[in-house]
Amino acid sequence: PKNCPGGVAAFNSFPDFLYDMMRKGRGANEAAALASSLNSQAMPSLRINALKAGREEAAAGLAAEGVATSPAPLSPYGLLLEKRAHVEGTAAYRRGLVEIQDEASQLSLIAADPRPGETVLDACAGAGGKTIMAAMLMENRGRIVASDVDSAKLKELARRASRAGAACIEAMGSGALCRRTDLKGKADLVIIDAPCSGTGTLRRAPDLKWRISSSDIERMRLLQMELLIKYSDFVRPGGRIAYIT
Repeated sequence: PKNCPGGVAAFNSFPDFLYDMMRKGRGANEAAALASSLNSQAMPSLRINALKAGREEAAAGLAAEGVATSPAPLSPYGLLLEKRAHVEGTAAYRRGLVEIQDEASQLSLIAADPRPGETVLDACAGAGGKTIMAAMLMENRGRIVASDVDSAKLKELARRASRAGAACIEAMGSGALCRRTDLKGKADLVIIDAPCSGTGTLRRAPDLKWRISSSDIERMRLLQMELLIKYSDFVRPGGRIAYIT
């Protein structure tokens, strides 16, 4: 790699500015290893829906349809596909036994620890992957307010929640949420899955590293801080904020 024109960054197909950020943050050796690893293919991971099935039952249902999985190494709810498959076409998926969700995303919700009976605000819910997992961890007991600026994503969230049997979710646009003064200072847990550069998904979207710029990353940093300040008003005294990016 050192003899490659453009050096280690070019050898690993990374723009100089992004590789320099990695090198400064992690050191030369770890940055080189990370850049190389991000060029390997990422296999999709699944999350079982404990509201409807255990991990063994979900895996058996998928196996019966020719989709082989193995337990994820870290998430107790995770399944790793042994080869790519059309999971959405399986009966296990249609019945809500499994969702497509990265293991890292699952671990972030486990760390946030939404508990049965709590009031939870998912302030950047998107299409609801983390929202629906929160409902599962809460055993469908409590209240989850899911909000996003994109109404189309909230419609998809409602569809996914129905399939999963997640009945404790109330969806509303971010504008409506900010007008709900009755919700401020009431949440036991506020989840802020902030918009980001997307560089955590480079194994799935390798072209992204050539589409972002240092100014994009700075713009996202400012937006993330704005959202953290904005939605911290909704957490109750003694409550928790889970900041994810």
